[in-house]
Amino acid sequence: MNFDLARFLGIGEADVSSVLKHADALTENADELSSGFYDYLHAHPETQRLFADYGSERMRELAQMLADNFRTMLGRHDGDERRRTQGNLGSRHYQAGVMTTWIVGAYRLYIDFLHERLAVLDLDVDARRRLEKALIKYVLYDMSLQLDGYEQARRTDLAERDKVAQAALAVTMSLDKASALEDVLTSMCDRVVSASAHLRAAWFCLGEGGASELTPSYFAGDISCLPQRIDVAAAGPLGDALRELRPVVVAPKEPGAPEWSQQQAEVQTIGIFPFALRNTAVSGCFVAHADRPRYFDDAGLSIFESLAMLAQLLIELREQIQRDALTGLPNRSAFSVHLAAALERAERAGGLLCVGILDLDDFKPVNDHYGHHAGDDLLRMLAERLRRSLRSGDMIARLSGDEFALVLDSVSSLGEAEAVFSRIGAALSRPFTLADGTLQVLAASLGVTVYPFDETDVDGLIRHADQAMYEAKNRKDERTSFWNYWSSPHQDRSGAQSAWAGSARAVAYFQPVADLNTRRVIAVEALARLELGNGRVLSPAEFLRGMGPVARRDLSREMLRQGLDLLRKLDEDGMHLNLSFNVDADFILDIGCVDCFNEVLRDTGIEPARITLEILESGEFLATEAALELMASLRATGARIALDDVGSAYSSLLRLKELPIDRIKLDQAFVRDLAQYPSNLVFVMSLQSLALGFGVQLIVEGVETHPMLDAMAALGVDAVQGYALTPPLNADALTEWLVAYPGGARLPGSKPSTLLGAYGAHLRQRALMEQILREGSFAASLNRAQRCPLVQFLQNTGVPPEHPLLRIHDEIMVVFGGHGILGETMSDKSSLMAAEEKLAKLVSQAMLEECTQTN
Repeated sequence: MNFDLARFLGIGEADVSSVLKHADALTENADELSSGFYDYLHAHPETQRLFADYGSERMRELAQMLADNFRTMLGRHDGDERRRTQGNLGSRHYQAGVMTTWIVGAYRLYIDFLHERLAVLDLDVDARRRLEKALIKYVLYDMSLQLDGYEQARRTDLAERDKVAQAALAVTMSLDKASALEDVLTSMCDRVVSASAHLRAAWFCLGEGGASELTPSYFAGDISCLPQRIDVAAAGPLGDALRELRPVVVAPKEPGAPEWSQQQAEVQTIGIFPFALRNTAVSGCFVAHADRPRYFDDAGLSIFESLAMLAQLLIELREQIQRDALTGLPNRSAFSVHLAAALERAERAGGLLCVGILDLDDFKPVNDHYGHHAGDDLLRMLAERLRRSLRSGDMIARLSGDEFALVLDSVSSLGEAEAVFSRIGAALSRPFTLADGTLQVLAASLGVTVYPFDETDVDGLIRHADQAMYEAKNRKDERTSFWNYWSSPHQDRSGAQSAWAGSARAVAYFQPVADLNTRRVIAVEALARLELGNGRVLSPAEFLRGMGPVARRDLSREMLRQGLDLLRKLDEDGMHLNLSFNVDADFILDIGCVDCFNEVLRDTGIEPARITLEILESGEFLATEAALELMASLRATGARIALDDVGSAYSSLLRLKELPIDRIKLDQAFVRDLAQYPSNLVFVMSLQSLALGFGVQLIVEGVETHPMLDAMAALGVDAVQGYALTPPLNADALTEWLVAYPGGARLPGSKPSTLLGAYGAHLRQRALMEQILREGSFAASLNRAQRCPLVQFLQNTGVPPEHPLLRIHDEIMVVFGGHGILGETMSDKSSLMAAEEKLAKLVSQAMLEECTQTN
């Protein structure tokens, strides 16, 4: 109140003195008063219901609080403090749901109690009358302060209710500006939470009827309030709300409250406001978390029910806009929205995503012969069959006329996707019965593209699936299945395509792999080539990109078969080598790849341990759980797994320790320019150390020259492959080469024979020196120039002492030789790095000069 209430009620000093004089006697047995107060509330049905859930301990606490308040009322106290205390008490009674009439009625008990106490006081008539009037003023004062607090709390709630209502109105006013339903629902949550002083969070969840779990979405507020998922099948308030379509209010701190409601300590009450979409099995709810008990009773349930109803209307409107009127399937707009979300999930989770465009073959004659009504009936029946052919969570949409689109999400393998396509084909081939009893069989062409093999955006996926569909339609007279995978166009596509259509055949060319430790050939890699009828041989770069997933899988199987034929012949000649062959991601992700591998090996007598499957380090398929499981299954057969082109995708280096692999093959890009960038040998050496630490073998591909081969041996690389040994050869030529191969003659000796090899040996020894220093040993014995392989090589070739290579080498040795331990050496790290960079440039310059002189 904004005026002096005590003065207004006429409470003077005489009244204060009189009350204080008799306060102890008047407040004696005050506990009886407080008990009587709550007995009074329990005696009335309305208030009895209010306090029915209060336990005996809670009631004793309230009674004690009232007794203390009564004693304080008659004692000397600060006016401002009293106003605050009583105002807070009134506010608490308001929040507890106590009505003002109950408070006023209960204060009558104060007066009755004081009359009883007055009767036992030894006072004359005038003194008793003066004290009685003073006590009535005190009671009125106390009650007025409490009612004032009650009213302030009520006004605060009205303001809160108004703010929430204004926020709800603002959502409806901005609907014309919203671009998507998701934006509207998120904005609704955000506006309500921002407007309220007590709402900590708000969110929606949607689900099909019968769903056992719901996942919250469209969220605003404190993220710690948001549950990951909610089990609606089990007994609980959210499931009750959805089943009974009535609001439910939950007190998280009460016994039996669901676990998901107890995630935020400050939340006191949660409101659940359900809704159900008409003519669908979809239901949902709007959920709000408040930090005050009885918040939804005080603010009013109707506001939040209206928000839930608004969400229901918006979702129903979207369903109407995104639903094909004829078939009831989602339309093109819904398909695009769904595909965008599915692509985002696939990018995040690393799964396979199949997108298909299906077009009926020769459907127009059906309309022309039987009429459009029959055609419409046929499309409706087809839509239902297509829907039943899909897995749970897949989508089929009608784009236009007789064209449909499908999305297969979270596919574990291409075999799983093709099982769905087969069911669709079976659904098409079963006769449809028209209204006049006529039987009609349909045929269709399906174009499919698969992410992440087709790494593009939503529009690109749709466009590529459409292209694949037209290719299937153009080849329907010769195709073996009604679906066709998309493959990227190739620069020399005409040559590759005509090759497949003519007399071309896939042939394996083989390139040996040499172990640099034993200096022997240990394996051959089968490399695919395409031999044309005119004698021309195409490399994979000329034909592979033009092949679809099925053709690439068949090619991998053919390379394995031809490689096994070679191993059997070599075994007969006493040359026991291993075989490696490249497999496409499609091969690994084929659910039948393990059976296929075992079947091909079964009658050959070749042990699986002699076979290595080389998987290209590209795309995201290595991150998928399905790929890891199938790789582990292949490895369980005894076969070896190699990761090919390591370094082309840094992500797999991070996952190296998690992948079920036995070998890694370094991408050729890291050794191709060694003459120009000899410092790249540092990366090769580091990868060799990494491979050693993980217990896998390193094979360096693209070793084209003798200096490169010399450098790999100097670095201690496990194995190499490349033109320095021999170009890829067909089976007969390779056999001749192996017979003529003088053991170890083409491989470097124990000492470097080239400048690049000597530089590689220097890098390896320098790493050894750093390791010795790191262990605290002295470097005195290592700083003698004559011990370095690079110096020995230069001196043996007659290089004068003043040659720049020897001078810069001396600078490096000074850094090492001048210090005894690593800590001191590291203080000169910048000098060491600068000297090493200069040495690498001088080596490169010398090699280029040598090459120029040779030419």
